[in-house]
Amino acid sequence: MQTTQRLKIAFVIDSYDGIKTGGVFSAQRFINALSKDHDITIVTTGKEDPSRLVLKGFYPPFAKGIMQKMGFVFAWPDTKKLTELFSKMDIVHVQFPWLLGIKSIKIAKKLGVPVVTGFHMQPENILLNIKMRSQFLSEQIYKFFVNSFFNKSDGVICPSDFASHELKTRGLKV
Repeated sequence: MQTTQRLKIAFVIDSYDGIKTGGVFSAQRFINALSKDHDITIVTTGKEDPSRLVLKGFYPPFAKGIMQKMGFVFAWPDTKKLTELFSKMDIVHVQFPWLLGIKSIKIAKKLGVPVVTGFHMQPENILLNIKMRSQFLSEQIYKFFVNSFFNKSDGVICPSDFASHELKTRGLKV
């Protein structure tokens, strides 16, 4: 019987505790499955735990109310802590294309650590949460996500063929 090597995986997700969104549910399922065969360190805000690197949370002033209502907080990327952790990892998985995710990709790539990203946040849903409908803004957000996040990673995990198609039609090269 052949055994597989346990990988050390940093799973980067701004908010992990207590919120009920598709991206967080997906992360929880993924982490539970991966934890059976690999060592996972969750990089997030929230509860202290030996299996986590907990970062300070923040809200942009213009979005604080709605973010608190949703139970979501952004994590402030601490370069020193992220560099120290990622230098010990075999792979970094980044769940969301926000400041923490973008900075995590830059740090991991500088260290030569492979990065995988997840596509769990469509621009249309972001805009609907702030009660806006704009094809133009949606396309601009997609462009930003593809250019600053997805195309900087080594691989993208899409939850469906539809999601994959959405990114590919907007310039995904990974």
